[in-house]
Amino acid sequence: MAVLSLGGCSASSAPSASAPTTTAAPKAHKGGALAFGIEADPNGLDPTRNAFDAVGRQVALSLFDTWVTIGADGGVQPGLAQSFEHAPDYRQWTLHIRPGISFTDGTKLDAAAAVTSFQAFKDSAVTGTILKNVTAIDKVNDATVRLTTIDPWASFPYVLYGQIGMVASPKQLSDPQGQSRPVGTGPFKLDALEINKQIKLVRNKDYWRKDADGTQLPYLDSVTYTIVADGSTRIQDLQSGTLDVIQARSISDTKILDGLTSDPKFTITHDPGVSESAFIVLNTAKAPLDDVRVRRAIAYATDVKALAAQNGWPEAKLTNGPYATNSPWHADVGAPGHDATKAKALIDDYKHSTGKDVTIELASPFDATVLQQVSDQWAAAGIKTTVKIADARATVLNAVFGQYDAIFFSYFATVDPDENYYFWSGKNAAPAGAFSVNFSRLADPQLDAALDLAHGTVDIDTRKQAYKTVQERFADQVPYVWLYQLDWIIATHANVKQARFVTTPDGQPAIPYIDGVFSLTETYIATQ
Repeated sequence: MAVLSLGGCSASSAPSASAPTTTAAPKAHKGGALAFGIEADPNGLDPTRNAFDAVGRQVALSLFDTWVTIGADGGVQPGLAQSFEHAPDYRQWTLHIRPGISFTDGTKLDAAAAVTSFQAFKDSAVTGTILKNVTAIDKVNDATVRLTTIDPWASFPYVLYGQIGMVASPKQLSDPQGQSRPVGTGPFKLDALEINKQIKLVRNKDYWRKDADGTQLPYLDSVTYTIVADGSTRIQDLQSGTLDVIQARSISDTKILDGLTSDPKFTITHDPGVSESAFIVLNTAKAPLDDVRVRRAIAYATDVKALAAQNGWPEAKLTNGPYATNSPWHADVGAPGHDATKAKALIDDYKHSTGKDVTIELASPFDATVLQQVSDQWAAAGIKTTVKIADARATVLNAVFGQYDAIFFSYFATVDPDENYYFWSGKNAAPAGAFSVNFSRLADPQLDAALDLAHGTVDIDTRKQAYKTVQERFADQVPYVWLYQLDWIIATHANVKQARFVTTPDGQPAIPYIDGVFSLTETYIATQ
């Protein structure tokens, strides 16, 4: 077995993305209650049963630790797993569990709990696709668990930071009401939950982590996540002092918060690291979008620059693929750009050969104004479009069950690109009506071969070439029309400290944010 220490090594040897950096922090103050405004109620708090969006991950990271953490350079660092090792062919991974850790219900974190956790993820209708490659989950000894896979899985450690890496108590996993009774090893534990109102957490007094001075973490006495759906209201509550921390990603909210940058009462920070892509996903399993001519016509008909000018999308955030232009994985592959003539010719060709019009429903939980603008652009090519606004949860359900034509959506924020394997692989495609995390349902042999190649190696040159092929196939088959990278912003009162200073359990600098989500383990409120 090849041994991989988690201290400072990137499991995939990936080139560093534009990760935010951390600086030395002042002496922390213990105590205080933090009010955190979030945009929606999480869809439950069981990592094995609920699909976590950014809000879900934010709350969950206060309750659950993960097997690994991510360093400031984007590499894998220790978490609940103190170290792990892999077989030379990357078909077996062995995790060594950090000793002396218990869940907040008193249950010991050991190999038996780890096996229960991984098996629950594998058996779950929500997360099972991600662990479909795993054939065996074995207890080696009380402190060691081993996973065996069908195909090589070189980037497996990165999965252990996301939802799959969140470890819930076996008692929560066996609790029919476990979605509302979270029990982890994290810095906080649940005190009270009011659906669609607030989630109050209190300090885990037995938390296993300490800071560099030996002070037990976390510093805060409590965190209350309050649901404030309207962005402008969240900003007003921040300004009035009702809230201490908020996140924002809409263009209008970002502009307002940027106006507070010079106000000494607030600290405003953009997340410069990996972020979600905003895109239109096309259902390739459903007519007329099962015809590539129609999908290519839509790409040509969409004038992204005009949409950006109309809606204030930053030009630097526009992209013609799944990766930001400053990403080490980005490749310029000549994706279809705006060309109204080509768009109309393709639609005319489709109509002539099939005798059918092109009628599409464009749905989103986002701004209806943008949808209408897109609809107007498509109409110029002869595409009849109806616009539908649905809430976020309904939109996600429609996406995973294929009950849609086109959706204006945002997703795919990852530290390592292989984390999107499950969403893009044709192995996970399914007919409309069946569950699939491959939202577009595209099954393309060349795309799958490239994804499989990158999935099984840590060689940078090989991976870059593979992801270039991925982008080429996306440009050719058009399962997505790429728009821009979301700009997450984190706003706090100035007395909220270390919302940007994050360390790993071994005291190394950690990446402060991933897709606008961050840990509150070392956050504190300064006294006047």
